Amino acid sequence: MTERLGWIDDAVSRLITLIDRFLVIDSRDGGVLQIEDIDINAMLEDVDRHFEALGMAPRLRVEPYPGTLIHRGDPDMLLTVMINLVDNALKCSPPDSVVDVRVSSVDDAVLLIELMATRPDPTVVILDIGQPDGDGREIARRLRAERSCAIIMLTALNEADERVRGYDSGADIYMVKHTSLREIEAAINSLLRRIREPSHRTQPSTPRPWVLHRPSWSLIAPDLGTVKLIATEVAFLSVLMSTINETCLRDDLVQAMARRYTTFDNRHLDAVVSRLRRKIAKATDLPSPIKVIYGSGYAFTSPGRVD
Repeated sequence: MTERLGWIDDAVSRLITLIDRFLVIDSRDGGVLQIEDIDINAMLEDVDRHFEALGMAPRLRVEPYPGTLIHRGDPDMLLTVMINLVDNALKCSPPDSVVDVRVSSVDDAVLLIELMATRPDPTVVILDIGQPDGDGREIARRLRAERSCAIIMLTALNEADERVRGYDSGADIYMVKHTSLREIEAAINSLLRRIREPSHRTQPSTPRPWVLHRPSWSLIAPDLGTVKLIATEVAFLSVLMSTINETCLRDDLVQAMARRYTTFDNRHLDAVVSRLRRKIAKATDLPSPIKVIYGSGYAFTSPGRVD
């Protein structure tokens, strides 16, 4: 208990320091910001230890960045922001759920779009118009056309014409960079309430499909629950989801899943399906889309696609 109280006191102290720094108008000239190289993986370990000390480790899964990622900034400020973000995610998630924390880094807008194509839809995106190699409004248009998420534009462009162009490109909320953190947080919470409590007057949206993401060996459910797969399961779903709502014969499935120098028969096929159904049930409350067609094979009976 003493150790946990110490961590809480330390977090409060960091937060007070962060607020003080934001209140200093001439922070750069006054030297308030302590700019230095930050090892992001080391900082993720600090975040993990913080919540472990608070007894919340079972609800947190921190994924280190694959390699070395150095960020130039104020370490105390960044750590406080990261802890607050994770803390809010834990508070806004079901008590028995697990929050995944991972950091991605891209060098340009094109790579950002490619990266997002491999991930479940974000709930809210905060987007700057000024990009090193492009226009944030174009990213907003693509997000609006291809993804289901709310968009906040946070930019230095404050003219009325720029605001109109931002809204026309797909922004739900347009804010300038001098906006306080409390107002930005309020805007995010407002969007989250709108998403979670849709109006009864709106028509139901098209249900999300199941997505087999082969590069990461994952099956992503419509509620964004993720099932990690092994090679035989990827092979099975690749065949099954290529013909939605159609029966895949047992012999065809066995042939697709067989490997050289190995024996694979109907008994092995049934074992793979049974294991996969258990993994789906553990990852999501949705009914399994894999149905048995007695005497013939299996079918994938929900909307789905293979990426």
